[in-house]
Amino acid sequence: MADEDHASGNEASAILDVIDDAIEEHDQWLQRWHRAMVVGGEPPGDVVSENAQYICRLGVWLDINKGRGLVDQPAFQELGKTHHEMHDFARLLALGGPGISDNATMAVEDYDELVGRVDRFKAAARRILEAFRKAAVELDPLTGVQNRRVMMAELEREQVRASRTDSPCCIAIADIDRFKEVNDEHGHQAGDRVLLHVAGSFLARMRPYDGIYRYGGEEFIIVLPDTDLRSARIVAERLRGMLEATPAKLADGGEVAVTASMGLAMIEDDVTVTETIARADRALYAAKDSGRNRVVEWREGMADDH
Repeated sequence: MADEDHASGNEASAILDVIDDAIEEHDQWLQRWHRAMVVGGEPPGDVVSENAQYICRLGVWLDINKGRGLVDQPAFQELGKTHHEMHDFARLLALGGPGISDNATMAVEDYDELVGRVDRFKAAARRILEAFRKAAVELDPLTGVQNRRVMMAELEREQVRASRTDSPCCIAIADIDRFKEVNDEHGHQAGDRVLLHVAGSFLARMRPYDGIYRYGGEEFIIVLPDTDLRSARIVAERLRGMLEATPAKLADGGEVAVTASMGLAMIEDDVTVTETIARADRALYAAKDSGRNRVVEWREGMADDH
C-alpha cells in the first residue's frame, strides 16, 4: 500500500506539472495562431493538423491516461472536451478563411467564439490546478484525510458555530494500539496499510457531518458537531468496535488485528481549542493506561493523573 500511495503522490505531482505546462504551452500556441492569421503565410502544423489536439503534450497525456487513476474523473473529461473543441475550431478558422493580411476580415463572432473556447479550456485547466494544489496542502498523502495544517482553523470554526447556535460539540482523539509493534513485526509498509485501514474504517462509519484529521503518527482527531458527551461516546464506541471487528489486510495476503483507544472532550466557549485537544489527549492516556481498546471521557482532575 505504501508503494501505491507513493505512486498516487507521484501521479498527482505529474498532473500538476502537465496542467501547469499546458496553460503556458497553449498561450504560445495561440500566439502562433494569431501570427499566422495576421501576418499570413502557411499556418504551423500544430494549428492546422487534423490531429492538432494530439500534437501538444497535454493531448498525448490525456489520451494515454484516459480512464486511468486520478485522470478518470469528470473534470479531466471536461478538460479533454474543451481542449479538443478549441483545437478543432482554431483549425477551421485557420483553413477556412483568409487572414487579415489578405485584406479580408474574420467575422467578429468567429473570433469571439475562439476566444471563448480558449477561455473555457483555461478555466477547466485552472480548476484542476486549484483542486490538486489545495489537496496537496490540506490532505494527508497517505490516508487522504485532512491534515493537521487545516485542523486547528476548522476546529476553531466549529467552536464558534457551537457557541453561536448553543449546540454541543465534542472531539475524539483516536490512537492505534501497539502500532510500533506492527511496524517492528511486519514492516513499515504494513504500518502504512494499517493507517489507511483505520482512516477508511472511520470514514465509512462516521456521520456525514463529522470531520476527521490525521493528527500525527498513528493518531487521528475526529470532530463530532451537535453531539454531547453521551452521544459522542456512542459514536466513538461504534467506531472502536467496528475497527476491532475488522482486521487490516496485508500485502502478502495476511491480516493483522487492529484496535484503537480514544479520548473524548467537549468543546467549550471558555476553553481554547488547544486546551480541548489536551483534555482529549489526557483522556486518551487514561484509556491506554486502563487496558487500551476503549473510550474514556475527560473529567476534572484528570490532569493530575498523568
